[in-house]
Amino acid sequence: MAKKRDSPYEPGRRSGNWLKIKKLMSCDCVIFGYTKGGGSKGETFGALILGLYDKGKPVYVGKVGTGFSQTDIDSLMKAFKGLETKEKTLQGGNIPEEIT
Repeated sequence: MAKKRDSPYEPGRRSGNWLKIKKLMSCDCVIFGYTKGGGSKGETFGALILGLYDKGKPVYVGKVGTGFSQTDIDSLMKAFKGLETKEKTLQGGNIPEEIT
């Protein structure tokens, strides 16, 4: 919370005197694979599997499946075609089983 030093508390009112500031965290991740899409996404991915490198070893961070335009999806799927492998790209716990 940030406020002007001399501003009073104003219950039930919004003003520019008090501001709620949220801490944002971000990180640049590596795409280690994807889950198969379902329904209308059957020919594409459902979510991208993300990770980071820690001391040279890949570590699972999470997955993301929203916020992609159809152009983004098409471009990513085209790039993935030449990178497919049968080997697991990540090891460890909490990794979705259906990674492609």
